[in-house]
Amino acid sequence: MLDPTMPDTSSPGSSQDALAALRDRLQELYRRRGKPSYRELAARTSNAISHTTAHAVIRCQKLPRWGQLELIVEALTGDGSRLEEFRSLWLAAEEAGHRARATLPSAESRESYQAAGLLLTATDHIQAMAFHPDGHLLATAGTNARVLFWDMATPVPGGDPLTGHTGSIWGVAFHPDGHLLATASDDATVRLWDTATGQPAGDPLTGHTDAINALAFHPDGHLLATADDGAVRLWRSTREPEPHPLRRRVDQLRTRLVAVRADRDRLAREIAALKAERDELAQQVDHFTTAMPVPQSQAGSLLATTGADGTVRLWDVATRQPVGDPLTGHNSRVFAVAFHPDGHLLATGDGFWTVRLWDVATRQPAGDPLTGHADRVLAVAFHPDGHLLATASDDGTVRLWDVATRQPVGDPLTGNTEHILAVAFHPDGHLLATASDDGTVRLWDAASRQPAGSPLTGNNSRVFAVAFHPDGHLLATASDDGTARLWDVATRQPVGDLLTGNNGAITAVAFHPDGHLLATRDGDGTARLWDVATHQPAGDPLTGHTIAVAFHPDGHLLATGDGDGTVRLWDVATHQPAGDPLTGHSGPVFGVAFSPAAR
Repeated sequence: MLDPTMPDTSSPGSSQDALAALRDRLQELYRRRGKPSYRELAARTSNAISHTTAHAVIRCQKLPRWGQLELIVEALTGDGSRLEEFRSLWLAAEEAGHRARATLPSAESRESYQAAGLLLTATDHIQAMAFHPDGHLLATAGTNARVLFWDMATPVPGGDPLTGHTGSIWGVAFHPDGHLLATASDDATVRLWDTATGQPAGDPLTGHTDAINALAFHPDGHLLATADDGAVRLWRSTREPEPHPLRRRVDQLRTRLVAVRADRDRLAREIAALKAERDELAQQVDHFTTAMPVPQSQAGSLLATTGADGTVRLWDVATRQPVGDPLTGHNSRVFAVAFHPDGHLLATGDGFWTVRLWDVATRQPAGDPLTGHADRVLAVAFHPDGHLLATASDDGTVRLWDVATRQPVGDPLTGNTEHILAVAFHPDGHLLATASDDGTVRLWDAASRQPAGSPLTGNNSRVFAVAFHPDGHLLATASDDGTARLWDVATRQPVGDLLTGNNGAITAVAFHPDGHLLATRDGDGTARLWDVATHQPAGDPLTGHTIAVAFHPDGHLLATGDGDGTVRLWDVATHQPAGDPLTGHSGPVFGVAFSPAAR
């Protein structure tokens, strides 16, 4: 029975009401903030969106994407203080839209169109037309091999015709953000035009052998499809997208790092002098070497590795040299390693059921071992804010620990019927993912420690590894059935095709920091990089005896722990080794982890 106190969101009318409520509130905020120009709004987002998109969001004639609305609200308020208010309005409009589409009326009662009394006259025989995404222009083209822009407010042709084709034009299409117009012609070419200047945007696209009679842009603009009578071709945009504001900050930090590296020779001489002084003092103080603090530096300056020899080693990534002596104290194989988000602690798990925390600066144990598991500890992961540590074990449980007190937080997480092989926190910390020998992946609410929905099933064998995409919308899993899968975290459904290795199980996965690549470890010991968007291999495999994989925080390096006791660093851009292997372990290397960005 319907609750009479609840609003009716089942009709198209209520859908429009919800959108109108969002539009009224947004336009009220826009007026109160002095009605800044759309170019100014785009600039306030660091050009993460274009001014035409800003215009469309403010007009709100149709429901904008949440990411675009979020940027506009932040640009108008300056601090994002009203994001929750607008998120609620947007969700209400989205839900109303879904309900309205599910209950569309019959064809006889749907919206119809009446003559608008507007007639555009041209001397061409018009064969193609398209509206600009913001609706202010109409492009027409035909047998005269030219394109006319019509201003919908007047309506008269706006500016000079676009000319260049040598045959009739059969198709026109605007880029989704309106900055380009694509035209297709009898002359077997496609031309791109800058809609702001009316000038060609680069050379014609050639390759078709017959008249091109249709074309269309992908909704996000990164692909253009064109067709003749016998073939469809896809063209990929070479325009670099406007970087996200956070990416700009990362690039600024990289620039500063390059400047520091320019003085490397001078710094090396100073460091050599300091080391000489340190060695002199070490002769007088026996324990000086082990007490010497590790300098805290840029993200990724340290690499931690663990292995079958029971040791944990720290490496200087720049020099490829060990940092001090190995960390000892484990009495069996060390399977897992993870840095605390601020880099001051290191967690390791071993085959004797214990977890140890280490002070990275002194390379000494930070308190007593964490005990409670009844079998090998195979995985460890810190919560993104660092207050919790999750540990996974062959005993079929996951335990959460308070990092400050070193005490368990609540009861263990149970539900899997076999060993738990991997654990990972969602980037915002609200979810925890676990992978098990029973072939399932489970998501847990990190706050309540309860299952978050049903397990993810579909793997035909045990699941060795899990990793969240940096923006949290995808989860990658690696299975003994020789496949890696991508899952939509919101819907819990598989995304796209399986990623299939060459030989045997896929036992490790790791996302590139910007999310465009996924690294996997195949059963034959090779590492592979995959394009997350296309689900296709990105270049040739990285060959070796790989067991573990991890990306450097800035994404330029991939570290692999190998079965021959070595650690290799790979240049992600070239797929070639970056220097000689790191040697020191006397058995297989099970874990690799780079130090995180400094906070």
